[in-house]
Amino acid sequence: MNAPDLTVVITWHDRDEIAVSLAHNLPLLGAGVEVVLAASGDVEHLRTIVSRLAPPSGQVRILDVRGGVRDAGFVRARSCNAGVFVARGLQVLLLDADVLLDASTVTELQEAHHAGNVVTVARVRESESGPPPERVELASFARLVEFVDARGRRAVVATNRVHFDDGSRAGPGLVLLDRAHYLAVGGMDSSFLGWGWEDIDLLVRLQLVLGVEVVERASVVHLSHGDDRRSFTDGSPEESEARNFRSATARYLAGALIGTGEADVAALRSPGSSTSGAPDR
Repeated sequence: MNAPDLTVVITWHDRDEIAVSLAHNLPLLGAGVEVVLAASGDVEHLRTIVSRLAPPSGQVRILDVRGGVRDAGFVRARSCNAGVFVARGLQVLLLDADVLLDASTVTELQEAHHAGNVVTVARVRESESGPPPERVELASFARLVEFVDARGRRAVVATNRVHFDDGSRAGPGLVLLDRAHYLAVGGMDSSFLGWGWEDIDLLVRLQLVLGVEVVERASVVHLSHGDDRRSFTDGSPEESEARNFRSATARYLAGALIGTGEADVAALRSPGSSTSGAPDR
């Protein structure tokens, strides 16, 4: 396979939904797009799932991000950093294992993307949802967070946007951007504990460091599940996200705007690590 323009990085940890999402998404992506599965958990089981799908040679690569630890747990930011590091595309699309693309998703994201922006998914619909309301008087609702640095550079991100016509929400963690931009801000920050904020943090730092614009386009379907499938250390997802927000704000106040990508990749590529060699091809 020649070097692709786009690499789709999918983080995975023991989620059998990947068989459904890959079977659905691979034909929509086409043979010219590479897929990197940044995998923790039972990587051997994932290899079996992928082999049964029989994708074109070179289209799907499995990257073992356990770092030599058999059950290293799931840290999405660390997996994203490892996946983007080995990506061959000039653009990367960060995706989750339980997301189904619409037929036009990638085209819409790429058409909206240019050198000065990053593009997040505008609408995430649940696979298990009721019928849309017959009439609504509001189109959408959003909670916005804004940070302005001492130079006047501004970062604005919608942390929660709901569209009332179809019940969909914004997907700030599903993002298309230049690989060079991702690396320039050190990728994601894997030091957050539990669930939430790591995707918002990436968008904030991209704006404060590089001055890029964040725009929302396109739609996807999320394979519905409960909070028991999310990773948070204690309390509720809301408490976990609030704790990470406070941690992030403290870092911004200190001017700490670079992610942990370099350290994450160095640790995973150290002698004895399961990622010290090349990914599966």
